Amino acid sequence: METLTYEQWCDKVKKLNDYINSIPWDAKAERLQSEYDYLLTQEPKQEPKQEPKQEPKQEPKQEPKQEPENFDAEIQYQSKGTTPAGDPFMTVKKARGYYEYAERGGVDSVAFVLLKNDIDCWGLINESKPPRDEIEKERVMMTTAFGGSCDDKSLTPHQICKIEVEEESGYEVSDERIHFVGETLVSSQMSQMCHLFLVDVRGLTKTKKAEYENSVSEIQAKKDENEFSKNSVVWMDEEDLIENMDWKSITIMTLAFAQRIIC
Repeated sequence: METLTYEQWCDKVKKLNDYINSIPWDAKAERLQSEYDYLLTQEPKQEPKQEPKQEPKQEPKQEPKQEPENFDAEIQYQSKGTTPAGDPFMTVKKARGYYEYAERGGVDSVAFVLLKNDIDCWGLINESKPPRDEIEKERVMMTTAFGGSCDDKSLTPHQICKIEVEEESGYEVSDERIHFVGETLVSSQMSQMCHLFLVDVRGLTKTKKAEYENSVSEIQAKKDENEFSKNSVVWMDEEDLIENMDWKSITIMTLAFAQRIIC
């Protein structure tokens, strides 16, 4: 007789019992009943169920703690001259152990152009640019966006811009006329971010003299009585502004149009 597993035996017993109960009782049914009774005596041993082996729990690997990265730059040089706030006017620093860059006093700056109702509607400043003297071998004057340093940390760039507008151009403007258009890194060799503004002076008249229009101060006189007196506001149309190739004023004008500040 074939050897059955416990599961096979159970299946055969059930099927045989169901069949006997489904046919009329006769000699065949009696014979099958005897076979059924015998089958019951041949119950195989039930194999104990094998529980799946449980793998020992592995403790999660402890990643080594990483010390927070130090972003402090190393000071290489500080100028003797200082800002009105008392900070070195210029500092040279080294970042990541190899990258040297310059940082101005106050770190960041503002730049702005004026806008008025006229064909030549864009107002820039023509002023002395001493850093170019050595290269061009003359006293250099350049026409650029107005600028100012963020030396006073108690003031926002917007507030500094408002002060610079009055000092450098002679216009007194309300906050609503000063439009922030964006900010940009001045140079990859400097940490300075420049905050860019368009200042709407349409319909306004100057109420004050600009710094360059005032009499030469004692401090200015020590430098050169002509150092500031030759400065002036220059008004341009869009084509002249672009041909002037001052990136700050071009950026401000472009962003002002893109943001629909000017329609």
